[in-house]
Amino acid sequence: MLTLVTFVCYSINIMKNKGDIIMKLGTKIIGNFGGYTELWNGVVVDTDPLTKGCVGDYAIDVKWENNGSTTTIMRGELIPDGNGIGYMTEEAYYNG
Repeated sequence: MLTLVTFVCYSINIMKNKGDIIMKLGTKIIGNFGGYTELWNGVVVDTDPLTKGCVGDYAIDVKWENNGSTTTIMRGELIPDGNGIGYMTEEAYYNG
């Protein structure tokens, strides 16, 4: 049954999101965790278009330059104006 549900989400995703731009690979991301924590710098290395149909938003994978780890975040978690604690594009952080 679980396999069937995944297949249905995949099918809906293809029909509803054809042509959507998720996020350009190589987009620079900043992780601002506040306080005395240094900024984390990373780049988008992968996107998952299947999550839109199942979860309602696209997942992106960010590889961090600081320690080489990868974090999966939802595109909607990015802070659009660069103000606050969390994840944002480098452009939003420096121009926000």
